[in-house]
Amino acid sequence: MGRVVGFVKISEAKRQGVMTATWLLEEAIKERVESGEASSEEKRSLEGLQKNKKERDPFISEKAWPLVEFINGYKALLNPLPFDTQDAFGHLEATRTQVSD
Repeated sequence: MGRVVGFVKISEAKRQGVMTATWLLEEAIKERVESGEASSEEKRSLEGLQKNKKERDPFISEKAWPLVEFINGYKALLNPLPFDTQDAFGHLEATRTQVSD
């Protein structure tokens, strides 16, 4: 559980040492891939996160996003995350960007 304690830009969050949701998700999936525990869906998600990092929309970086403080005192910036759905053949069926929770 957490509460929104402010709204900050990604660049400001990094200056404050606050991790973004995108970075946390990417690191968690990387660990699973390196340990051999990742599913093919997780591997595709990691590829998408890494691709989107290279093609990041300036709008995302310059907009203020919710800064959440969790009950353990940990803070994270809940910036937009890309999500997509693929069929059994790996073809893209749908994609969206949403703020993570």
